[in-house]
Amino acid sequence: MLKIRKTYLSLVLLHILVTVGFALVFGTSHPFASQYEVNNLYPLITSSMTLATILYALGGYLFVIATENKNKLFAKIMIASLLFTIILIIIWVSVLFLSLNGIQRNIWLVYIISNYPTAIILNSIINNADLHSWVIGLTIIPPALGFIIGTFLRLIYEPHWRKNNE
Repeated sequence: MLKIRKTYLSLVLLHILVTVGFALVFGTSHPFASQYEVNNLYPLITSSMTLATILYALGGYLFVIATENKNKLFAKIMIASLLFTIILIIIWVSVLFLSLNGIQRNIWLVYIISNYPTAIILNSIINNADLHSWVIGLTIIPPALGFIIGTFLRLIYEPHWRKNNE
């Protein structure tokens, strides 16, 4: 349990580092904000998710390099990523519920700050129907998915890890 907690805290730290780095590079607008079209969020969501997944995959790759004991590391990463995704889902559902029930539009800032690299695209959305679309919920996926992909890509090159998992 302690190792899962450490892995989870590492994922949270990675999330904070990616968020700060992304904020320093791009500020308050997403590089794909110009792709926003009213009633067509798919290009904006897809491009944003792709960029975020790559950023988190790089972080996951470096996480494996920095980890000394790789015994059952992938299982720990899966559990930590699942917990991280559940927390983002809770935040997104709460913000969506509050937004639909008359709370100011600014309530979305809670979710944007929680999942900055992907959710910053919400600053570009001007249509309330688009803001409340279920497609926005897909922005929850990239942090955990990218972290898992990055760790897996590095672990397949670790001979010690392959021997233990054969």
